[in-house]
Amino acid sequence: MLAQFAHVSASSKVLIVGDIIGEYAQQALASSCGGCTVVNKAVGGTTAVQWGTSATDDTNFATAWTDGGGDFTHVWISQLGNDLITDASDACTMSQSARSGLMSNVIAKVKAVSSTVKIVLTGYCQTSSRPTDAPACSPGAMNTLALAIQDAVAAASATYVDISCVCGGSSSTYSNKIFFRDSGEDPLHLNNNSYCKVWTLNSLQSAFSCTGTPATCANPGVGGSPTTICTLGPPPPPSSTETGGAVGSEATYIVTVVAALAIQAVYMGSDATYIVAVMVHWLSKLFICFTIVAYLPPILWEA
Repeated sequence: MLAQFAHVSASSKVLIVGDIIGEYAQQALASSCGGCTVVNKAVGGTTAVQWGTSATDDTNFATAWTDGGGDFTHVWISQLGNDLITDASDACTMSQSARSGLMSNVIAKVKAVSSTVKIVLTGYCQTSSRPTDAPACSPGAMNTLALAIQDAVAAASATYVDISCVCGGSSSTYSNKIFFRDSGEDPLHLNNNSYCKVWTLNSLQSAFSCTGTPATCANPGVGGSPTTICTLGPPPPPSSTETGGAVGSEATYIVTVVAALAIQAVYMGSDATYIVAVMVHWLSKLFICFTIVAYLPPILWEA
């Protein structure tokens, strides 16, 4: 169990909204942040699309604010994870700019209710393995998600504390299973000890205006420490779909030339056929080079 603070007077009142990482947090923030009270309105399974459009009463930020009593000093948003992995046609392949736009819409809903509340985002701990239902979700995909959140926060003048490395992972390696539910069999959802390690980061203690001495976590020597500062990896190279236009046009040109030469050779005889065969040989090599340039870098990035 997390150590509890004796709350004499609440200096921070935090509203939690977003997905199941927020819902599972329950009151862990209040347990780890002195002088803090928490109202948790996060809903498991919800997406940034839903919170950004107030799709339902459960994902309407204005409703959450009012039902929670209002007068919040801070809002913690846990969002984008479900948008990343639940769309089978786009799982873990959505572009950084598209993800950032979804998060910006959620932040705008918060600002529409209060222009003074402090908005805090943390992203997620790197997963402990690839989700079975989203095999494209490599560490690099989670890094792109973190970069997207960072972009949205910078544009909105909110606060971003990156926690991607707190559970032992990085922009290129998976986290330690010890921080995840069901003894690590669940690669996505954090257990109590990981929430403790997140909330006791010095940067988050400051972001939520916590007072007193933070809680002591069950495994303080594993994963991040209170002074941990995560470093995001570089953006991924353009995907094959983004480069495919230029390379595809070159490939189409090569194929067209080869076909035209072949047709001409039929009418010109054996000598011309030999010349065309040589040209086809080298043009084929060129085509292979274009294919490697187009598709190999994204494959290596996701490996």
